Amino acid sequence: MRKRVDRCWLIAPLFLIALACDQAPLNSPVAPTPSGGNTPPSEAPATISGTVVTNSAASTILSRDAADLPTTVSVEGTNLSASIMPNGSFMLAGVPAGDVRLRFTGPRIDATLKLSGLQPGQVVTITVLVSGSSAVLQGSPHPGDTKVELEGLIEAIQPASRSFTLQGRTVRVTDTTEIRHGSRVLTFSDLHVGDRVHVRGTPESTIVVASRIELQNPGGPGPNPQPQPNEVKLHGVVSSLGGTCPSLTFNVGSQQIVTNGSTRFEHGSCADLRNGQAVEVEGVRQGDGSVLAREIEREEDEHEAEAEIEGAISALSGSCPTLSFLVAGKPVVTNSATRYDKTSCGELRNGLRVEVKGARQSNGSILATRVKREG
Repeated sequence: MRKRVDRCWLIAPLFLIALACDQAPLNSPVAPTPSGGNTPPSEAPATISGTVVTNSAASTILSRDAADLPTTVSVEGTNLSASIMPNGSFMLAGVPAGDVRLRFTGPRIDATLKLSGLQPGQVVTITVLVSGSSAVLQGSPHPGDTKVELEGLIEAIQPASRSFTLQGRTVRVTDTTEIRHGSRVLTFSDLHVGDRVHVRGTPESTIVVASRIELQNPGGPGPNPQPQPNEVKLHGVVSSLGGTCPSLTFNVGSQQIVTNGSTRFEHGSCADLRNGQAVEVEGVRQGDGSVLAREIEREEDEHEAEAEIEGAISALSGSCPTLSFLVAGKPVVTNSATRYDKTSCGELRNGLRVEVKGARQSNGSILATRVKREG
């Protein structure tokens, strides 16, 4: 009997040693969560809208040999990717907040660019100079880049402070906040807990001050609206545009969109629609699978505001009145409507310091309305 007990005492330490060997040290580092993991529900992902330019002045990628062009942009460490349109534009939705690294690839292109400090719900617009293995951010992100977009169900409403809770964040409604359901103008009192809304606004400390709220209940305002069948809402980039106004056909992703005389256009007209343009489409799915658009909103118009920059001209090319050049790293183009102050089109040269005023275009360039010589 003693021998059997002795054997147990001999085996037990070995078993304990095996268990101890299988345990990680208490101070061992925790394996990092992969960057492609799911974004916490309380943090809305960011959106990156961009334009690729080449090292040929302010031209877009259309001016280069096809083999030298990037065709795809992706977020390293995730499965997010997007095609780069012929005019150089791209859009990445669902980008995790924090620091990310974009990778641009093509037949002779493999370049990366780091973007730091993306905020939840932030919409960032960038212009990237890509060549070979190099990707360089051109200038600073557009002034609108601090805007936040949130979407989901209203969780609580605070009437006294004219605010509500969405995705765990407080959204404040001011006297200038635009509230709509389609073309119908609403008020704060039309919002209810459980309503699905899309909010655009500006972060202030721990809250979001809403500039626009879109009620997305298919049946309209009310705590329990009745959904309408086949309602569709899409965000994406226009491609394969064809037809003539008012009857157009185009794709958003793989979805075919058609328009007619009843289609409403926000921030532009039917004739302003073009390939590579970011849009939001609301409509009704038809029997053939296409979507008849009820409303089309040009999303990039938020970034087509007046621009003013100053600095020395570089990378000047073209001939008057159509020139292209860089000022402070930003692409500038001129046309026959451009006015000149203290200089002329023919007197522009590399190194000349100028002040440029104009309108920011969808490809990231500035169409100059005035060029003023400094000094």
